[in-house]
Amino acid sequence: MNLRYENKLWKQGYDNIAGLDEAGRGSWAGPLVAGIVVLPRKFKIQGINDSKQLAPLKRQKLFLQIIKNCLGWSVGIVSHTEIDELGIIRANSLAFEKAISKINIEPDYLIIDGVKIFEPSYEYEFVIDSLLPNVPYFLSVTAFDYGAFTTGIQPLESSILLNAKEIYPDNIWDEEENEVNNVYVFPNPYRDDQWYRLNGFEGLGEEDRMRDRVRKVTFGNLPPQCTIKIFSLDGDLIQEIDHEFDKDDPLSSYHEWDLISRNVQIIVSGLYYWVVEDDKGNTQIGKLTILF
Repeated sequence: MNLRYENKLWKQGYDNIAGLDEAGRGSWAGPLVAGIVVLPRKFKIQGINDSKQLAPLKRQKLFLQIIKNCLGWSVGIVSHTEIDELGIIRANSLAFEKAISKINIEPDYLIIDGVKIFEPSYEYEFVIDSLLPNVPYFLSVTAFDYGAFTTGIQPLESSILLNAKEIYPDNIWDEEENEVNNVYVFPNPYRDDQWYRLNGFEGLGEEDRMRDRVRKVTFGNLPPQCTIKIFSLDGDLIQEIDHEFDKDDPLSSYHEWDLISRNVQIIVSGLYYWVVEDDKGNTQIGKLTILF
């Protein structure tokens, strides 16, 4: 039995972590049943596996061991007539709601297999793998209604453009006492012959702008509150950027610079150095190479 999700959540302070899943969704007939269980931290039983891979007697034996040692459990059942009336997706959600409402302990986190519809009083997490950590993405959470077949109401989903948010997957700036995390800049060196725009790294959604107006370098691993200054090797201040974000903001660890000076001019090729100073007076210095 793998408890990697539970171990992560326990460390975050969650206590009553519930596992919730259904059976019967792919059946030709019969009811749909959802089960929920909350296990204690030191729960250990050998042989737990996907129920479809267990013999009936083994499955029954494990069931008795689980309900004897768990903190709480229940099931929610939706009849075949309810499934015909609601549709399988909404019936699935109803089975979940029934199971949650009957359990004798209130979960403070749910782990569910698949994409379902839940009560708004719970916190949910959806994991997206294989994202580049320092590339911005746009995420949007939409609302969806499946409609009603019996009344002719069509399915409807809210627009993904209404609440799209720009976010970096690697947006955690772990502040340690007496320790300053290293700020980095990318791409560095910035090379004009790499065709960043054609490769999708610059100017997305800005096709009407000139090439030299969509160039950018990105400062990463920034503290939420800091000032970024870029200097020439002669010590002239090229640009000063105020980085002021709430620590929970999805952009709090990153800031883009468009390679435009404080005099609103395009900078020239050369070596530059940057200074980042946070609100506690900690300072970091680095170099940046620009090749046009």
